[in-house]
Amino acid sequence: MDLRSPLFPAMGLLLLFVTGCSQNPQIDFQLIGADSFLAETIAVEQGKLFRGTFSPDGKEFYFFQNVAEGEDYRVFSTQKKGSSWSQPEMMPLGDANVSSLYPAISPDGRFLVFTSYRSTGDSTNNANLWAAEKGDEGWGTPFFLEGASTKVNYDAGPWFGPDGTLRFTSTSPDWRESWPRTVSFSNGTFGAWQEDTFWNGIDMPSDQYHFWSGTVNHSGTAAVMEFSERLPDGSLGDADLWIATKGPEGWSIPVPFGPSVNTDVTENFPSFSYDDSRLVFVRDFSAFFIVELAK
Repeated sequence: MDLRSPLFPAMGLLLLFVTGCSQNPQIDFQLIGADSFLAETIAVEQGKLFRGTFSPDGKEFYFFQNVAEGEDYRVFSTQKKGSSWSQPEMMPLGDANVSSLYPAISPDGRFLVFTSYRSTGDSTNNANLWAAEKGDEGWGTPFFLEGASTKVNYDAGPWFGPDGTLRFTSTSPDWRESWPRTVSFSNGTFGAWQEDTFWNGIDMPSDQYHFWSGTVNHSGTAAVMEFSERLPDGSLGDADLWIATKGPEGWSIPVPFGPSVNTDVTENFPSFSYDDSRLVFVRDFSAFFIVELAK
């Protein structure tokens, strides 16, 4: 089933009001178009571009990409200069020769949290969570988030939720199980991981769809998720972005975005700006797109 055409008519500029069902009235969430972002400054091969995120003030943008054959990733940053953005620069983050992925900026702008394969001094460690603090001279030497990480697991996809907590997904070494987890963050201190039950509060689509991950805007009124349809041969289709909104009676049932967002290739890695005015996502692992939002 094509998730896009039955629910939303094709149009050049999509205007969508997600109001939920009549039993669950929702806050109007207005979506206006989707345009390419940083196309003039980011040039990567198809399949090598991954999640990006804004700093709290919206003047910096961080993302990661594949820089060589195989699993070899680095975090890059770009700064807004007037109406344009600077040429992205790779962040060494203490070791320019080790993969670093999934940058996330804390609500106070002081900390950059990311996933890295760098060694913890333990031969059993996988890719775990690290953080760097921003000082007068830039980002400091990264330190290991030991309480948040599980050394044998793949701890990835960190993001800061509307309550300021750090959220991420921890995956078993055999890649058969994944668990959403949350970490408290206060006064520059990161706590130990706990089970994240947030997604249990949203009525997910049927088992016909596989839920990859999701994110919530900073006012806590909208959640954007990645779903793939389960195909008859047992494989998964390309991911699409779905949205649910929160109203007086709780969360609406998620619905897919329309054709200005979802296409016949993969759309994933959604991330909200801190003022909730923009949603940025990746299309086909090749380009960033920005959705202008208004409530």
